[in-house]
Amino acid sequence: VCTMEDELENTESYFVVQRYRYGDRFDVHYLFDRDDKKIMRCLIPKLSIQPIVENSIHHGLEEKLGRGTITIRIYATQNRLIVRISDDGVGIEPSRLKALTESIEQGLEYIVSNSADEKAHVALININQRIKLYFGEEYGLSVSSVFGEGTVMQLTLPLQYKE
Repeated sequence: VCTMEDELENTESYFVVQRYRYGDRFDVHYLFDRDDKKIMRCLIPKLSIQPIVENSIHHGLEEKLGRGTITIRIYATQNRLIVRISDDGVGIEPSRLKALTESIEQGLEYIVSNSADEKAHVALININQRIKLYFGEEYGLSVSSVFGEGTVMQLTLPLQYKE
């Protein structure tokens, strides 16, 4: 695990690389207070946000005509840290969304039981399983999408801080 501050620095480095590749095809919006020391000290598994952002670019915005937007919203409830990564890309067809949700829920069983062609969800499965392993079954990754409008991936974590 690392701090939110470290995870966001890694994600921003990824954005720099992608801007060289895609130019100005997408914008990134941050909806949280970067000066909020509590949020920046929150613990999160390393490489939890960047692979989701990568999926947003590759599967959502790359196929979209025109500019796209990725929004990263981070907030805390009384006991939880919520990280929402949304895009206004092409969205996910309902049947593919159902398969994605099932693969995330099944975890390793899905990876072992399906062919190589169907293993496109490995990064998301990995993120979900690591969250559950570190913090418990009540936490993890969820996905919602409207085909043609965009996708939202949400990480739910316990509210824990680096000392």
